[in-house]
Amino acid sequence: MSESFLTILPPRPESILKSAAHGWNHNDPITHCAVSSLEAPSAVLSVKVLYPDVTIVFNEVPDPDPREPMAEVEMRAWTYDDTAAMPAFPVPNPEFALSTEIGAAFSLESWGEAAARLAAEFHKLTPCQMIGAMVFPGPFPSDQWPWDVVFKAQVMCALVLSRRESPSWLDSSPGKHIRDIVYGPVDWTTTAGLLALTDVARRDPSCADDIRSLFFSLLHVPMSPIWFMCSWQPIWQMLQHFPNLDRRTRAKVQQTVDDLEAEEDE
Repeated sequence: MSESFLTILPPRPESILKSAAHGWNHNDPITHCAVSSLEAPSAVLSVKVLYPDVTIVFNEVPDPDPREPMAEVEMRAWTYDDTAAMPAFPVPNPEFALSTEIGAAFSLESWGEAAARLAAEFHKLTPCQMIGAMVFPGPFPSDQWPWDVVFKAQVMCALVLSRRESPSWLDSSPGKHIRDIVYGPVDWTTTAGLLALTDVARRDPSCADDIRSLFFSLLHVPMSPIWFMCSWQPIWQMLQHFPNLDRRTRAKVQQTVDDLEAEEDE
């Protein structure tokens, strides 16, 4: 079984991140970057931490349009002006935003426990105030790539919502907001939301069947590069860690993950 999203946070795969890292490592700043298909807003945000004035051009917006949620939602993390994404929330509570910057090595169990403590500490914040910290990251340590810091903070924010106590979590405000994020716009926040749902499915048998059904329904969304990176591949990797998959389904999940990760290693 792969450890992706259990004890490993897979690195962000976007091509603009590779271009930014190459330019930084070779002291050759990028000023213009053309990308074949729309990539995650959080990837763009991360690159602009290093290169605030860079111009990024996306040559294609795939269909279905990842800028629009794929279902009716009450809130969204991002809004768009053409292909330029902007946070859809006000600047978050600074104390909470700082608390999501975690330096410990990732494991879903230990981060979930840390998230439970934060959920109790910041229980007066609304889910929207917490989600704001997903699109307004805090300070960036000089020894880490901005995209690593952004994604870790997004995962922690989502896990805090997954650990908010509720007698019926999926129907609660945190549960509805996490599902809204999963439905889009497509981004790393989508991936973080999926991981929060995985955390719930592993801990709460009353939610596991509904979350598993949601994940399998999302696998039928038409493929695009951004959907593959932010949702389709992560869903398969996270399904490995779901409880009570029947033998046939678990074998299919395992084979798919093995094939996906073998392609990455080639």
